[in-house]
Formats: sequence, C-alpha cells, structure tokens
Amino acid sequence: MPQITIIIPCFNCSDTIMRTWNSITSQTIGLDNLECIFVDDASTDNGVTWDLLQKIEAEAPESVAVIHLDENMRQGGARNVALGYASGKYVQFLDSDDMLREDACETLYRYAEETQAEIVMFNHLYKLNDAERISGAARENKVYEIADDEDRKKYLNSTFVDYGCTNKLYRLDLIRKAEAMFAEHVVYEEPLFVYPCFLYLNRFAFLNEALYIYVFRPKSTVTSLLGTHILDHPNVQLQLLEYCLQRPDLYNRFRDVIGAYFLWSFYCETLSFASENAGSVIPLSYFKQMQAICLKIFPDWKDNPELKHVGKNVQELLETIESDIDTQEELDRLIARAGEIL
Repeated sequence: MPQITIIIPCFNCSDTIMRTWNSITSQTIGLDNLECIFVDDASTDNGVTWDLLQKIEAEAPESVAVIHLDENMRQGGARNVALGYASGKYVQFLDSDDMLREDACETLYRYAEETQAEIVMFNHLYKLNDAERISGAARENKVYEIADDEDRKKYLNSTFVDYGCTNKLYRLDLIRKAEAMFAEHVVYEEPLFVYPCFLYLNRFAFLNEALYIYVFRPKSTVTSLLGTHILDHPNVQLQLLEYCLQRPDLYNRFRDVIGAYFLWSFYCETLSFASENAGSVIPLSYFKQMQAICLKIFPDWKDNPELKHVGKNVQELLETIESDIDTQEELDRLIARAGEIL
C-alpha cells in the first residue's frame, strides 16, 4: 500500500505540469511511497498535455498512473475518476499549477500516523508574482477527538473548518465510508466532497505549517470563471443537501446545523459571491426558486437554534428569504446590499 495517493486533475496545463511534477519527485518521503494519479480532463491543446503526462509516467511507471478522459468533467469529475483507482492509506489533492513543499508528504504522513487523525488540515502558501501570504487556516498543532454529536456540530457549521479540498490530508478509508464524491461539471466542486467527510470522521488535527504552494494565475479557473458560473455554487449546495437527506439518521441528528449551514451557503453566500464577482447574474426566476426551496425545506428556519448566534448582518440578509422581490432591478439592488452587509 502506498503511504499517500496524490491526485492531480489536468487541463491544458503544459506550461505548469512539469513544475508540479518536480515538486512531487522532490518529496523527501520518496517517490516509492507515493501513488500519483494524473487525469487529463479532455485537454484541448492538441495532445500536448497528454504527451507530457505520458512522459511523466515513463519516468516513474511504478508510482504514476495517467488517465485520459474523453469528456471534460472539470476538476471534480477528474478527481472522482482518480479516487476510483486510489490505493494509498491517505489521499492528497494537488492542482496542476500548484506545488507541494518538499517535505509536505513526509510531514503530513508522520503527523497523521502519530495523531491517528483521519483528516489533517494545514496551511497554503499563496503566491502571486513575488508576493507571498500564508493562509492561516490552521493556527495551531492540535488534535481533536469527536466524542459526541455536540462535538461534531462545530465541523458542520463552517466556523471551525473550511470545505476546501487541497489543504487537507484524508484517510482513504474515511472517504470510502462517507461515500464522498466531488460535484462534476461545475466550478464550485469541493463542499460536496469535504462536508460529508466531517459527518463521519472521529479524529481531526490541525497542523500549523504551510505545505501547499498555491500559485495564482490570471487565467486560472478560480480567477476567470467565478462570476460567469455563479449558479454552480447554489447547485452544489443543493446536491450536498440531497446527500444529507438520503441519510436520514445523520440528517435528523444534525438537522439544525445542516439547515443553518445550507441557508448560509445556498442563500447568503450565493448573493454575496454574486456581488463580489464581475459578470455574475442571478436571474430573478432562479432567485425565486432559491427562496421557495429555503421555505419548503426549512419552513421553521426562524426557530433554528443554530441561527440564534449569527450576527445581525446575517440575520438581516436571511430575512429577505421571505421578501417579495418582483423585478430584476430589485434583485440586483439586494445583491449589491448583500456585498455590503457581509
């Protein structure tokens, strides 16, 4: 069994993939202890990316597998395909334009083994040209045991942890137990995978080290598609809610915290993201569906004890779930207000 499976989705990444690969071959844990799965997500660069991936596989055939997809599934779909082949004790996700610190895998593996954590959350080192910043997602080295339902709630309300995927190391058996899968064909794919893992894990750890080097690029998915794909965000949250509803035992135990998270992310966060990202448009008809969904699934949302502790700004925005918004102009003004409120 490899110690860590590294999953790398690739799309038209010929200008960065060798840098990413070099960061893997430089790992102090040794390539023999890694399983690297590269997925060519139907690149459209006349086979250039695919040719490079085949060269990478030829360099280390015992440690590398490359997969070619005929249909573009975006990062979530590519990761799902790779997960079907993963056999390492732990899984790390790495994007094809990013890098790992040379001791990242060794540090994470040893820490996970020492703490017996099923998820280890660590920091990103963000790089934009010559500027650098550490994410600060993990501000301490600490292990948490989830002893009961009250303990678990703090992992399900987005205040204690985040739901990004690349700043975490995961036990593969936890992923299998949670049946966690990414959303496919969308930009906001990560919460559908990460949130379910927190419904099932029993031991979690923070590691205050910047082990993942996140390189911002002007043409990356994150910087170029958020505005025009704004509806991906609420659609993924709907998929996540459906995942929870299909597990009634878990859903009934955590209905209040799941409901509060859903209303925040599906409704408030969507409006806020739309105000922040150029090119974002939420059609009035879709917005009315959002209101209807919130009120149908959570008609008693005002009595949710998990919402008693949110700030007045969030409360103000949540109140608009019941507002009569009759024109696109009114909606656009609400979206602008959401950016100011949050």
